[in-house]
Amino acid sequence: MWFFRLLGSWSMIVAVISLVGDFTRAVGTGNGLVFTSLGRQWFELSPAGLNALQAALERYIHPYAWDPVASFVLETPTWVVFATIGLLLYVAGRRRERVNIFAN
Repeated sequence: MWFFRLLGSWSMIVAVISLVGDFTRAVGTGNGLVFTSLGRQWFELSPAGLNALQAALERYIHPYAWDPVASFVLETPTWVVFATIGLLLYVAGRRRERVNIFAN
């Protein structure tokens, strides 16, 4: 379970870095705070990877997996996506409390 907590921590670090980047961009430009979507950042880093994801989802899973599902996730701010993933991974990897049951 330590692996899930480790991945959750890394995901939360990426979320914080993305949020700080958005705040820095807002302060530097003087415009209002605008959050960068995951799709925009992915397209800036690797447009071919984003197109490959779209083709794979439409071909191997279902066309609806791209349009309503993946497009919703890609339009969400990057820090929200990674914070959600990090929180879910951290909860999945948490240590359970030991419960002692005493029977007479």
